[in-house]
Amino acid sequence: MVKSEYIVFNINIEEPLPDLSELNLFLRQNRIVQVDKRLTRSARGSAWTFMIEYIPRSKSAPPEPGQKPGIDYRDVLSEPDFALFLKLKEVRAKLAETAGIPVYAVFTNEQLSRIAQEKPVSLAKLREIKGIGEAKTASYGPQVLECLPTQTF
Repeated sequence: MVKSEYIVFNINIEEPLPDLSELNLFLRQNRIVQVDKRLTRSARGSAWTFMIEYIPRSKSAPPEPGQKPGIDYRDVLSEPDFALFLKLKEVRAKLAETAGIPVYAVFTNEQLSRIAQEKPVSLAKLREIKGIGEAKTASYGPQVLECLPTQTF
């Protein structure tokens, strides 16, 4: 079993443009388990304090026998596509909760990744993504298309 580690970041909010590069780099380079964020005040001023529970990538547990290794979609997708992927995961969670089924039964992460990259503009285009058939398209397609950026020409 892999043990979590902890780190604290303080971001001074009284600076006109606080430097978030160290925090963002850390978040990209590690597997984040949980983040606790609090507004704190001290003699040095006000700051957002982030206590982050994480697993360093080098210590990530190997997959169980017969299980595919996990994909970190932050590494696979561009920043805008990853942001859309996260939004799609939220929509998927709501759809799954409403239907009373597991999230992967709505769409897999791989399917959400393809949707984020391809940004289908119609139900027909959504159906072209591997594993998304007529039933999923009819049940969940309209909600997915609603959160995709509109194409402007």
